[in-house]
Amino acid sequence: ERLLKRFEELEPRVEEWRELQKVHEEKKERVIVVEEEVVDVEKQLVVKQEKERAMVEDWERRRAERRERRREKKEEKQRMRQIMMGEINDAPIDVSKYLSQEERDWVRKQERACQQEGRKAQGYRDRASELESELEAMEENAASIAERLRTARDAVGQTEYETSLLEREMVTVEQDTTDAGAKLQTLKVQREDLEDEYKAATMPPPSDKEAIKLEREIEAVAYKNQELRDEEDRLWSRVELYEQRWDRTENAWLAKKEEELAAEFYAKLEAEEAAAASRIKKPKVKQEDPLLMAYYERVALPEYSDQGRHQVLHTDVRARDRQKRDRQKAAYDAEEQKMLSRLASVGPFETSSGASPPRARVPVAF
Repeated sequence: ERLLKRFEELEPRVEEWRELQKVHEEKKERVIVVEEEVVDVEKQLVVKQEKERAMVEDWERRRAERRERRREKKEEKQRMRQIMMGEINDAPIDVSKYLSQEERDWVRKQERACQQEGRKAQGYRDRASELESELEAMEENAASIAERLRTARDAVGQTEYETSLLEREMVTVEQDTTDAGAKLQTLKVQREDLEDEYKAATMPPPSDKEAIKLEREIEAVAYKNQELRDEEDRLWSRVELYEQRWDRTENAWLAKKEEELAAEFYAKLEAEEAAAASRIKKPKVKQEDPLLMAYYERVALPEYSDQGRHQVLHTDVRARDRQKRDRQKAAYDAEEQKMLSRLASVGPFETSSGASPPRARVPVAF
C-alpha cells in the first residue's frame, strides 16, 4: 500500500513533466522561427541601410553644392550692395541688354530648371527625413527583437535546466516504480503462500471416506510412478543395445572400407604391372585368321575387297568381339600365372583355424 501510494503521488508529477516537455518543444520551435525572422529582418535592414546611405550621400553632395551656390549668390549680392553703396567703384553691368531674345529665353529656361531642381531637392530632403525616421523605427524594432531573442534564449536555457532536473527525477521515479513493482510482486507471492498455508492450517481434518480415497489415489500414483520407472529402465536398456549394435555396424563398415581400399590398391598395382608388361615391344606375327586382323588389313584381302560395305562392317563387329574375348582370356591366364607365382613364393597357406584355403576365385573379366 505504501508503494502504491508513492506511485500515485509520482504519477501527476510525471504527467506534469510530460506537459513541460511539450511546452519546451513548442518554445524551441518558436525560438527557431524567431531566429529565422531575425536573420531575415537583419538582411532587409542591411539592404535598406545601404540604399539609405547612398541616398544620404547623394543628398549631402547636393546640399554641399546648394550651399556653395548660396554662398556665391550671397557674395554676389554683397558685392552688388557694396557697389550700390559706393564702397566699390565697379558699376554693375546689366547683361540682359546685351543678350538677344533667344538668349534671354534660354536664361529664363535655365532659371525655371534651377527652381525645379530646388523643388526636387526639397522633396529629397523630405524623403531623407522620412527614411531617417523609418531607419530609427527599424533600429528600435531590431533592438526589441534582439531583446526578445535574448529573453527566448534565456527561457530555453532555463527550460533545458528544468528539463534535465525533471529527467533525473523521472529516472529516479522510474527506478523507484520498478523496485516498488518488483517488491509488490514478491509480496503478492508471499501473501498467496501465506494464505495457502493459513487455509491448509485452518481446514478441518478429512473424514474417513476422504482419507481412504486419498490413500487410494496415493497408491495409484505410486504404482504409476513405479511403472514409469520400469519403462525408463527398459528404454535405457534398449538404448545400450542400440549403441552396441551401432558400434558393431560401424566396425563392420570400417572393415569393409579397409577391404575395398586394399582391393583397390592391389588392382592398381596389377594394372601398373600389366601396363609395364604391355610396354614391352613384341615382334609382329602375321595373323592367319582374318578376324584377328585390323580393319584396314582385312579389307585389303581379296575375299573381302568385293563385299558390300554393310557386310564389311558386320564382319568388323564380329572381329572386335573375337579380339576382346582373346584379350580377356590372355589377361585371365596372365593373372593366374601371377597368382600361382605369388603363392609359390609365399608358401603353403593356412588359416588360424587350420582349415584349407578357399579354392573358388572370381575371374578377372567378371
